[in-house]
Amino acid sequence: MRRNAARIGLVGVLALSMGVATATAPPARADDPTSLIAPARSSAGLMNYAINLSPGASPAELERALALVPSAHGVALASYPQIGTFFAQSESASFAPDIAEALAGAGIKVHSVGPTRVAPVPEGERAAASAPGDKPAPEPTAPQSGQGRRAERAAVGRPFGRHEQRARPRRHRG
Repeated sequence: MRRNAARIGLVGVLALSMGVATATAPPARADDPTSLIAPARSSAGLMNYAINLSPGASPAELERALALVPSAHGVALASYPQIGTFFAQSESASFAPDIAEALAGAGIKVHSVGPTRVAPVPEGERAAASAPGDKPAPEPTAPQSGQGRRAERAAVGRPFGRHEQRARPRRHRG
């Protein structure tokens, strides 16, 4: 009987401690959207950043956000309107908080802003700032219908994969 009472007491204490731990644990999701903005870095250096707009952001909001990148001392690299994400490059140590502030000032809701890596970008990967009126670089053309995967691989300098071989005529036994 004493063992049963001790077990019941132990189970009660464990249940109470789990309840307290659950009640005092921080939420799994940040209630404050600014917590998903990377803080200013301690030193300047060329960095790439991923900027994710809030879910449901329109393509027009993404275009407005891209137009604000130069005001935060950055250069827009690539954008993905389907998912409300774009990438930018900047040497400013405070780029992440600066772009978040600029977007908030324009009424564009931001989910997160942060660097894509922890080390600075090598100089060889520096993006050139485009001057007003510059035309964007042409998009690579897709292979014509029927050309398929081999043409795509040849276009990027990899004509054949490890397991892909040149087509050989089949010999029919007959």
